[in-house]
Amino acid sequence: LQKTENISSIMYCSGSNTWAYSPEYQYYQEEWRPVPSRRFTPKPGGEKEWWAMTSFCPNSSFTDFYMANMSKSVKRENIHGLYYDNWRAQPCASETHGCGYLDEQGKRHPVSQLLAQREYYKRAYVIMKEHNPASIVAHHMSGQPWMSICSFVDLMATGEQYASGLARRV
Repeated sequence: LQKTENISSIMYCSGSNTWAYSPEYQYYQEEWRPVPSRRFTPKPGGEKEWWAMTSFCPNSSFTDFYMANMSKSVKRENIHGLYYDNWRAQPCASETHGCGYLDEQGKRHPVSQLLAQREYYKRAYVIMKEHNPASIVAHHMSGQPWMSICSFVDLMATGEQYASGLARRV
């Protein structure tokens, strides 16, 4: 990567997904994935699609893994902003993560992890502002301004929901 002093770089991030083929995800899949969810199975033949994304639970150790690596990347590459896409507060019922609740019959049910997702964005925001107080943290939220999550961003971008509706009418 060639460094240029006059260019600011922004890191594209997914707020609720990770690349399913990463060696880390392959190793920690059972710990990181929301419950219930599909287990990721690689395609036969070893072909790795760049777009093969899978969900993680923000209450799992994935958040610590991600923040540690993001912090290293921000410092090493002198990143000046984050752009979050593909975010959702994933529902999870993993007892290991401390997620979900038990009903009167003792059956565990998933709950959206709003507080864990908020903490995830808060940690990313703090990393960026400690690195560079003038950095920008942007969040693409497509008409879903969940302020419990979006409170740790400088900019919210919306509008995709309008374009997709327009395309259906044309």
